[in-house]
Amino acid sequence: MNLDIKTLFDSALMMFIPVIAGVIASKLGYFGEGFSKLISSLVLNVAQPFMIVAAMLGTEYSSENLHSGFLILLIGVITHAAAAGIALLSTCRVKEQKERRVTEFCIIFANSGFFGFPLLRAVYGNIGVFWGGFYLTIFQFVMWTYGVFVLGRANRDFKIKLTKIFFNNGTIPCVIGFVLYILQVPVYQPVFDSMNTIGATCTPLSMFVIGNMIAGIPLKKLFSKPITYYASFVRLVILPIVCGLLLDILGFSREMAIFGALMMSLPCASASAMFAETYDIKPELEDARDAGVPVDGRVTGTCKGGYTVSVMGKNAFCPGSQMDSVSVADAEALVGRTMQFLIIRVENRGRNIVVSRRALLDRERQENLEKVLASLN
Repeated sequence: MNLDIKTLFDSALMMFIPVIAGVIASKLGYFGEGFSKLISSLVLNVAQPFMIVAAMLGTEYSSENLHSGFLILLIGVITHAAAAGIALLSTCRVKEQKERRVTEFCIIFANSGFFGFPLLRAVYGNIGVFWGGFYLTIFQFVMWTYGVFVLGRANRDFKIKLTKIFFNNGTIPCVIGFVLYILQVPVYQPVFDSMNTIGATCTPLSMFVIGNMIAGIPLKKLFSKPITYYASFVRLVILPIVCGLLLDILGFSREMAIFGALMMSLPCASASAMFAETYDIKPELEDARDAGVPVDGRVTGTCKGGYTVSVMGKNAFCPGSQMDSVSVADAEALVGRTMQFLIIRVENRGRNIVVSRRALLDRERQENLEKVLASLN
């Protein structure tokens, strides 16, 4: 087992660079409308299933490995149960419903696959990746069941279907991979290599999604919310300590107790952003609307009655009369420009967003007038 600061730093850097690339690409306008939702769907429904099955098939079959895999399944159940309890208690005082549920989801689910697999390979070797496949089975099952239930409570329009909970692109690949491993089904090497290649796209694509979403959030707002620091402390400090001690008390080996603590010490799952995007749970939109905080928006085109504007990774509408305090002579000249807007309306699970630049300009003009009058007095 090779666990040191350099290993952790290298793994973190490997995730950080694609996120920054995603932020830059988004700022330069390379990601079109609906990019985050489209790529999130691709990762969750295509790339991730291949990654799960390939992880299960990548280790040679043996009774010892199978026994250790079953222990990892049990560790996955214990750690996620502990995480769910701690997340529920630690977010009970968060008043805003959507923010509470997204925070609860983020605390429960670590980046077990995208971040965890490279780290497990570096620390434990090939057996670490094998264990990760079993652990990911529980992770996926809990995320697609209890995780979807948690996010579903944040959106009244979202209805949870029993069939969707147990038959989805998260749990089914886990079951398939497990069955293929148990039955020792031979897989033609080029086929396995292709599955690995497709699964490997999970990491860069998911990091691009996060980068694109970060690019739409004002920098000040990104670091000014206390809930961010609070959730990070619970996720990165409290959970690993509690889970490590719990597994030790229950009699698991030191190596496996460290494995459980390590998996709980990983950053919030990138799937949190993708699930929130998929289920249209974005508290930032409502926060900005209620607080009257200006947000960056890129004018992506003209349409009947106004403009389409990209705001926080979502497609918004700005009426022509709300683009400026005066009439705009050349509407096409504004396309491609990034300006600040106020969010006026958020309806239909984030599908109907109306923004106004005129409201922001009028507010700024009024504030400047009041300052001038105050200075004269």
